[in-house]
Amino acid sequence: MGTMSMPKRIQRRRTKGWRMPEGAVCVTRPGIFGNPFTAWLGRAECLRLYHLFLNAEWSRLEREGSWRLGITLDELKARRIELVKRLPELRGHDLACWCPLGVECHADVLLAWANGERP
Repeated sequence: MGTMSMPKRIQRRRTKGWRMPEGAVCVTRPGIFGNPFTAWLGRAECLRLYHLFLNAEWSRLEREGSWRLGITLDELKARRIELVKRLPELRGHDLACWCPLGVECHADVLLAWANGERP
């Protein structure tokens, strides 16, 4: 019986000849798995707001972050419903995003959620 490796995050690259590994899923914007919080907020703040988003902490999100996005709370709620419905698509797959490895990003959070670990 072979051993299965744990899914991991892969950094996407624009270098000539680079290809996303087979079976990896891209979780960048603008897709449903992309972080709806923009990078201009800063990486740590985007990640903090993403945790609130996934954990459906709507009152905190409204108070602390959604107004900075140009996105309504209703739009965030609808997006979360779709994301949670599609989360099983990520189970067991490596996830690819643009963030540098070694720095936590939303793809790390998605890896945990998709594979049964809710941070």
